[in-house]
Amino acid sequence: MNAISRRERDFIRREQEILTASTRLFSTDCWELVTVEQIAREADIAKGTLYKHFSSKEELYARLCLDFYQQLQEKIRQLDNNLSPTATLREIIMISFNHYLTHPAPARVSFYCERQDFKERLKEETKARYINSEKEFIETMSELMKRGMEAKEFPQRPLEELMFGLEATFRGTMMLIWNSANYCWSDQPMDTQQMINWTCDYMIAGITGCTKPLAPVNHN
Repeated sequence: MNAISRRERDFIRREQEILTASTRLFSTDCWELVTVEQIAREADIAKGTLYKHFSSKEELYARLCLDFYQQLQEKIRQLDNNLSPTATLREIIMISFNHYLTHPAPARVSFYCERQDFKERLKEETKARYINSEKEFIETMSELMKRGMEAKEFPQRPLEELMFGLEATFRGTMMLIWNSANYCWSDQPMDTQQMINWTCDYMIAGITGCTKPLAPVNHN
């Protein structure tokens, strides 16, 4: 393998500096208002130099998001294969919550990047990375759900049915945490870790107890 040149090393280093600067600037609720000029200034480079690395602010968002997903998937891959399906699912939920809370800037960006209109504006190469990232996650969860069904820990239900509730609950909890919303069922400030523990228990109970579809309620 050819050794990487000094010019290539400088390019990689500068690109990482741009990502680091972006992460600092995106750490507030108003992160979407951050301009390319502000990012370039924070990274101590010219605006034109930034565009040599990222053709648009959307491409920069996508890079932060995809790197964030890759880091999460690497943590999930390190889980003990001997854990039961239910224990594995609990670990994935807790790892995911902790990852999102530990890295709030790219986590917020990732929510924005899930919008379909955003993905449609990306370069084909970036779209392909999204597809591969989603494929890896789907394969991981599909295998886990299959093991859970075989062990009779999870119900025999289509993957999309099982995953919808998990994802909706996870995203809803993250939004409550980020928005610092007052929890209407408590007159005391909520501890974030306690919220995560409750949500994890709720998600596990939901998927292990979801044995069959409930009959729709007739409101007529």
